[in-house]
Amino acid sequence: MQDFSKTREVLIKACLSALDVRRLNIEHDLRDCIDSQNTETKSSAGDKHETARARMQVEVDRLQKLLFDIKTQEEELKKLMGNSHRDVVSAGSIVYTDKAVFFVATAFGKLELGLQSIHVVSVKSPFVMKMLGLKAGADFEVNGIRYAIEHIA
Repeated sequence: MQDFSKTREVLIKACLSALDVRRLNIEHDLRDCIDSQNTETKSSAGDKHETARARMQVEVDRLQKLLFDIKTQEEELKKLMGNSHRDVVSAGSIVYTDKAVFFVATAFGKLELGLQSIHVVSVKSPFVMKMLGLKAGADFEVNGIRYAIEHIA
């Protein structure tokens, strides 16, 4: 039988690694945006200059929010390290259904791990709320689609 605690750790590490790449890309974009903002010189078209600076500031704010979200996701994932197996769906569970595999962790999205697609979903999402506390053999419905829980790791 597969060691699901190892699978959980592999999933967490894969998510953390992908988040690290996202973070590096966002930090690069943020530096570029700040550099552009700082080098923008006052031109004779004052309104045009101010509009460009305002747009850049909106982009800087958006990128800073993304960085904050990534830090939050990293913290959520690290809390799940070493979580033990439970018989019911909860934070840290790997839920095998008849339609897909879900890792209840953070709002990450689809993760390709080898040949397996795993949907990494937030414990706070409406989708997960429908399956929290359920055991293998139970089923639940989301948006008119019925899912049967085959196994929980």
